[in-house]
Amino acid sequence: MVFFLCLSALFAASLLPLMERRPNCAPVRVDLCRPPPGWPDIPVASLRIFRPHGRINGPPPPFHPPRFASRAKAEAFLRDYAARSARASESIRLRLSQSDGAEWTDIVAEGAVLAQVETEALIQRKAA
Repeated sequence: MVFFLCLSALFAASLLPLMERRPNCAPVRVDLCRPPPGWPDIPVASLRIFRPHGRINGPPPPFHPPRFASRAKAEAFLRDYAARSARASESIRLRLSQSDGAEWTDIVAEGAVLAQVETEALIQRKAA
């Protein structure tokens, strides 16, 4: 018991230098998280970082190209696409849809499906 009391007294005595009063120092504020002046206030939802389900680094949702029931609407879409496209030598192809069967025809540019047109609308236009 005496040994325990002596050990406790030595431990308490070793803590006394740590309990000295330090000079008053004003805390320094560091603004590491503050954006630069003039930075636009962007809502968190627009960053698309936080999702209610799934993984953040998971695969993107499947792309569903726009579908057109008439050839005129598809042609207007393609004219708009060609006006926005930077590549003049781009080729646009038609093929039967691989996922939806013969009812839809894919409009393909650079290996990507831009839109889908009803095959029946293309056939009727060609027959007329």
